[in-house]
Amino acid sequence: MTVGSNFEKFSHTGSSTKSTIDLRSYAQKAADYINELAIEAGAEREKFVLNALAVVRAFSRNHSLIKHQVRMVEQRLWKRIEEKRRENNSLPSDLFNGGVITIGRIIDSNMDVKLRIEQFSGNQTSYGTFGMGKTELNLSLIPQFIALGIRVAVFDVAMDYRNLMQVSGCENGLVINHYDDWFNPLEPIGSPEDHLQFIWEITQQDFSIRDETKEMLFNFSAELYHKSKVNNGCEPPSFNDLKKFVQEKLVRPGTKTAEKNKIRTALRKLDYIIRSFKGMADCRRGYSLDQLDKHSFISYEIGDLSEDKRSWYMKLKCRQYQRQGLIGEERHRVNRVIVVDEAKCVFGKSRIGEGTNYIKDMYTKSRSLGCAWFISDQFATELAGFTRAASCFVSFQHSVPKEIREISTAMGCNEGQRQMIPQLGRHVALVKIAEYPYPFRIMTYKSKVQRHITDAELKMLMKEKVAQLNSLGSGFLREKTVRVVSRNITDSSISRVRALTRTLPTVTTNPLEDLERLLKYVNGHPEVKLTDIYKALSHSARKGDALKKKALDNGLIEEDVRHTGKRGRPTKVLKLTEEGLRYISAK
Repeated sequence: MTVGSNFEKFSHTGSSTKSTIDLRSYAQKAADYINELAIEAGAEREKFVLNALAVVRAFSRNHSLIKHQVRMVEQRLWKRIEEKRRENNSLPSDLFNGGVITIGRIIDSNMDVKLRIEQFSGNQTSYGTFGMGKTELNLSLIPQFIALGIRVAVFDVAMDYRNLMQVSGCENGLVINHYDDWFNPLEPIGSPEDHLQFIWEITQQDFSIRDETKEMLFNFSAELYHKSKVNNGCEPPSFNDLKKFVQEKLVRPGTKTAEKNKIRTALRKLDYIIRSFKGMADCRRGYSLDQLDKHSFISYEIGDLSEDKRSWYMKLKCRQYQRQGLIGEERHRVNRVIVVDEAKCVFGKSRIGEGTNYIKDMYTKSRSLGCAWFISDQFATELAGFTRAASCFVSFQHSVPKEIREISTAMGCNEGQRQMIPQLGRHVALVKIAEYPYPFRIMTYKSKVQRHITDAELKMLMKEKVAQLNSLGSGFLREKTVRVVSRNITDSSISRVRALTRTLPTVTTNPLEDLERLLKYVNGHPEVKLTDIYKALSHSARKGDALKKKALDNGLIEEDVRHTGKRGRPTKVLKLTEEGLRYISAK
């Protein structure tokens, strides 16, 4: 399906010298080739085709002029021919009740490449250059999922998935963007303390916040949680409430100048996030998933957001889907498909950190969550490491050697299939399914989308649907939050955390409690080796070293390193200082 010329360049009569080229025969073959293209495209009577034929016949011995006419006709007719062929490759209506997902038709055969849903337990990745058909492929797959009762959530960058509402079965879809969406980043998903750790971790990564600013915002949020009685079932605070709370801390009497500068830095970051999302984050409760799941598919339009805001927003939404999957009754059955267009914005190198690792972990463990991920991108080599485990791999045309090597390795291509990758055209792809040892060359199906839905039409279509969503009611996430809370945040615990820790360790949910356990164990078990202390407290080396560092920094313990004279590492023994003994006695 490439646009390059398929017409032979010269017709030799036996010798390879230019003087023996049969130009008259070449001109005749060029005219026949133009006629064939025009007939297939239905353009045999159009003026530019007739003019090209007249030029070829009049200047039969001018090779360069004939070649130019052939190329001009090809460029104007190939797109029509391609669309005409795809019209005969539209999705048949009987596919929607077959219990399978059809990806496309194998070229030069009457067979389809299909995925059986009852056995589908993995993800799909599709890569290709711009305009090759990645989005068109997703637009043809989503109606099939909806017909099988599987919910679909789309993160749409190009505003293409709103057009699915024209397709039969997808009319109930919901498209939300910064005009209609409401979410509260501080609304707890799971344990409130765990949620605060998560939200400020991803905020630090995506908005380049310093450690001291992150710690300050975490502590202020914890105080506000306690003040608002979130653990007792009250309404969570919003980001604007947090902003007002921080402003009050700034004007509090007795605040030192250095502390004020830090608070001003935190305020600037907080204000930037609020202004970036406009009214989206200005609420106390977002839409609950039990309300959103009444719609056949949900499309989050995030094209207006920059990459950092897009990544932050998507991580929050994916955390909701993970929470619902973890407590679902049928965790190992596919109940939802998450479609991510432009996957680098949430999976790529620019978003490295714990939040990104969390998304990758959700991707690789999708089977146990009842979610399947369909991610697509123009290809990034940093995505290849964890996408090789996908059950279905779709590759459109690529020309960069490094990308071709990565794709051919992931798909198990032989040398002939490797050379085929740069030759693939629009809507033509190689498909590798985990159950089969070799890839298939297919043409993807044409979706049933007929036209583009404008912004004005979308607002009219969504007005009634959005009005039915109760953004302030107690929904799915609200109920689950109350059930899982087992620990309260108090003023005294917050003050002790500030006094004993300079930076809260992210490896535990309650650093103060773990620190107290460490000190008590050292006090009651003198002369015990450091490794034995970690084993007794069930701490990993990373977690134990972080707690030991906090205790050393605050003068609560001393570390005695003893060299035995033998090979291997020296023995390390911890001992409480006078400050540590006073702290334990007070407890």
